[in-house]
Amino acid sequence: MLAISNPPVGAIAFGRSGVGYPVKQVEGERVVLQTPIGLKRVPWSAVIHWQFPAATVPDYHAGQRVEVYFPHIQRWRPGYKFLGYSQEWTDRAWLLCPEGHEATCRLDFLRGEA
Repeated sequence: MLAISNPPVGAIAFGRSGVGYPVKQVEGERVVLQTPIGLKRVPWSAVIHWQFPAATVPDYHAGQRVEVYFPHIQRWRPGYKFLGYSQEWTDRAWLLCPEGHEATCRLDFLRGEA
Protein backbone atom coordinates (compact mmCIF):
# COMPACT_ATOMS: atom_id res chain seq x y z
CA MET A 1 0.00 0.00 0.00
CA LEU A 2 1.19 3.50 -0.77
CA ALA A 3 1.65 5.90 2.10
CA ILE A 4 0.24 9.18 0.85
CA SER A 5 -0.63 12.13 3.07
CA ASN A 6 -2.47 14.07 0.35
CA PRO A 7 -3.88 11.65 -2.23
CA PRO A 8 -3.13 12.90 -5.75
CA VAL A 9 -6.30 13.81 -7.63
CA GLY A 10 -5.24 14.12 -11.26
CA ALA A 11 -2.37 11.65 -10.94
CA ILE A 12 -2.14 8.41 -12.88
CA ALA A 13 -2.59 5.33 -10.65
CA PHE A 14 -1.02 2.05 -11.80
CA GLY A 15 -2.09 -1.43 -10.68
CA ARG A 16 -0.61 -4.87 -11.33
CA SER A 17 -1.74 -4.81 -14.97
CA GLY A 18 0.69 -2.00 -15.78
CA VAL A 19 -2.07 0.21 -17.21
CA GLY A 20 -2.63 3.54 -15.50
CA TYR A 21 -5.91 5.37 -14.99
CA PRO A 22 -6.47 8.97 -13.90
CA VAL A 23 -7.51 9.53 -10.28
CA LYS A 24 -10.80 11.45 -10.29
CA GLN A 25 -11.66 11.51 -6.59
CA VAL A 26 -10.47 10.25 -3.20
CA GLU A 27 -12.90 8.77 -0.67
CA GLY A 28 -11.01 7.94 2.52
CA GLU A 29 -9.24 4.61 1.98
CA ARG A 30 -10.56 4.32 -1.58
CA VAL A 31 -9.71 6.10 -4.78
CA VAL A 32 -12.04 6.64 -7.75
CA LEU A 33 -10.43 5.93 -11.13
CA GLN A 34 -11.68 6.79 -14.62
CA THR A 35 -11.59 3.44 -16.47
CA PRO A 36 -12.87 2.51 -19.96
CA ILE A 37 -16.06 1.10 -18.40
CA GLY A 38 -16.67 4.13 -16.21
CA LEU A 39 -15.72 5.21 -12.71
CA LYS A 40 -14.30 2.47 -10.49
CA ARG A 41 -13.66 2.64 -6.74
CA VAL A 42 -10.60 0.69 -5.63
CA PRO A 43 -8.73 0.53 -2.32
CA TRP A 44 -5.35 2.27 -2.10
CA SER A 45 -3.78 -1.16 -1.57
CA ALA A 46 -4.61 -1.98 -5.22
CA VAL A 47 -2.44 0.91 -6.44
CA ILE A 48 1.14 -0.27 -7.01
CA HIS A 49 2.49 3.20 -7.79
CA TRP A 50 1.32 6.52 -9.16
CA GLN A 51 2.84 9.40 -11.04
CA PHE A 52 1.80 12.83 -12.14
CA PRO A 53 1.66 13.21 -15.89
CA ALA A 54 4.23 15.56 -17.37
CA ALA A 55 2.99 18.96 -18.42
CA THR A 56 3.24 17.86 -22.05
CA VAL A 57 1.16 14.70 -21.57
CA PRO A 58 -2.38 15.20 -22.88
CA ASP A 59 -5.16 14.64 -20.37
CA TYR A 60 -7.21 11.84 -21.94
CA HIS A 61 -9.77 9.91 -19.94
CA ALA A 62 -10.45 6.20 -20.27
CA GLY A 63 -13.09 5.48 -22.87
CA GLN A 64 -12.49 8.71 -24.78
CA ARG A 65 -12.57 8.39 -28.56
CA VAL A 66 -9.33 9.47 -30.19
CA GLU A 67 -7.74 9.71 -33.61
CA VAL A 68 -4.33 8.17 -34.31
CA TYR A 69 -1.77 9.66 -36.70
CA PHE A 70 -0.05 7.22 -39.06
CA PRO A 71 3.13 8.91 -40.32
CA HIS A 72 3.78 6.44 -43.14
CA ILE A 73 0.52 7.46 -44.84
CA GLN A 74 0.44 10.96 -43.29
CA ARG A 75 -3.18 10.62 -42.17
CA TRP A 76 -5.25 10.76 -39.01
CA ARG A 77 -7.56 7.77 -38.48
CA PRO A 78 -10.60 7.99 -36.18
CA GLY A 79 -12.38 5.23 -34.27
CA TYR A 80 -9.87 4.36 -31.53
CA LYS A 81 -10.74 4.31 -27.84
CA PHE A 82 -8.27 5.46 -25.18
CA LEU A 83 -7.88 2.79 -22.47
CA GLY A 84 -5.12 4.19 -20.25
CA TYR A 85 -1.51 5.21 -19.92
CA SER A 86 1.31 2.67 -20.20
CA GLN A 87 3.48 2.05 -17.16
CA GLU A 88 6.42 0.58 -19.08
CA TRP A 89 6.59 3.35 -21.69
CA THR A 90 5.71 6.72 -20.20
CA ASP A 91 5.26 8.25 -23.66
CA ARG A 92 2.65 5.68 -24.74
CA ALA A 93 -1.02 4.92 -24.24
CA TRP A 94 -3.11 1.75 -24.50
CA LEU A 95 -5.82 1.92 -27.17
CA LEU A 96 -8.71 -0.24 -28.30
CA CYS A 97 -8.53 -0.44 -32.09
CA PRO A 98 -11.62 -0.38 -34.33
CA GLU A 99 -10.89 -4.04 -35.20
CA GLY A 100 -11.28 -4.98 -31.52
CA HIS A 101 -7.68 -5.61 -30.41
CA GLU A 102 -5.56 -3.58 -27.98
CA ALA A 103 -2.41 -1.73 -28.98
CA THR A 104 -0.03 0.92 -27.71
CA CYS A 105 0.57 4.24 -29.40
CA ARG A 106 2.84 7.21 -28.79
CA LEU A 107 0.98 10.00 -27.01
CA ASP A 108 2.16 12.58 -29.54
CA PHE A 109 0.35 10.61 -32.28
CA LEU A 110 -3.04 10.99 -30.55
CA ARG A 111 -5.69 13.67 -30.57
CA GLY A 112 -9.27 13.74 -29.37
CA GLU A 113 -11.97 13.15 -31.96
CA ALA A 114 -13.86 16.24 -33.04
